[in-house]
Order: sequence, then C-alpha cells, then structure tokens
Amino acid sequence: MDPKIVSKPGFFIIGIEVRTNNRDEMTDKGKIGPQWQKFYSQNIPAQIPHKKNDEVLAMYTDYESDVNGEYSYILGAEVDSLASIPAGLVGRKVPDAKYAVFSSERGAIPGIIIEVWKRIWNYKVAERAYQTDFEIYGKNSTDPSNAQVDVYLSIR
Repeated sequence: MDPKIVSKPGFFIIGIEVRTNNRDEMTDKGKIGPQWQKFYSQNIPAQIPHKKNDEVLAMYTDYESDVNGEYSYILGAEVDSLASIPAGLVGRKVPDAKYAVFSSERGAIPGIIIEVWKRIWNYKVAERAYQTDFEIYGKNSTDPSNAQVDVYLSIR
C-alpha cells in the first residue's frame, strides 16, 4: 500500500528522550522498548502539561546522518506550548514539513510496527529528509493486540 503524501504544520511535543540507533535496536541493546516501559510505569502521560489530545507520539529526531546514525527517540504527546516543561522531560518544536504517511496493518504491537518500518525502509518514491519522523498511537491503537498505527516519514 502506497503512503499518503501530506504537508503538516509545525507542532510541539513534550516527553521522555533517549539516544539510540537502528543497529542497537535490532539487538538486546535496544532502548526503545525500555522507554515504553518507563513511559507507562512512571505515568509520564499524566506529567505532560497542556496536552492537545490523548494520542501518544513516538518521535525519531535529531538524526546524526541517515538510517545508520544515532537519533533521539522521544515518547510523549503533542502540547499547546513549551512554556512549562516538567523536570525530567524534554520539549521540541517540530517544524512545518512534508510527510509520507504509512498506515500499519491491524494487529498486535510491536509486530505491526516492525512490519510498517520494513515497508518504509523499502520505500523509494520520495527522498527521506531525516528531520522528524513519528508514530501516532491514537484511538486505533488502544488495544495493543488489535492496533493500527500511522507513521509520518519526513520527506524532501
């Protein structure tokens, strides 16, 4: 299934951050899984002020280079402003950008996420910008055994 191409206005996110890379994420050194555990075990969603909605954003940003380099992974929520960032959390302004939007199949997390990223890695129609990519976990992903997630891939 081909992605939709959309332009999205900039927005703000507040959440928790970790630096990682795809090489480590394919091994037991991965940091993304533990970030999800921390996000819910420390009730991070309740600590995020001025949330625009109940969606969780998983953001890939501050790319060192490309698919092989380090990047920041921020797990959080879209907010109205960055005026009040609680201790231990980070905030970012995401600029206006053009995205290829990939929708996962419906199924169990994390399998559907792995499959949609495989499609993304094989996507050759538009050049990746390696600026800010993100997954949206919204109303279609409240049941982790039967979820559907949209992935926004920044493109040139």
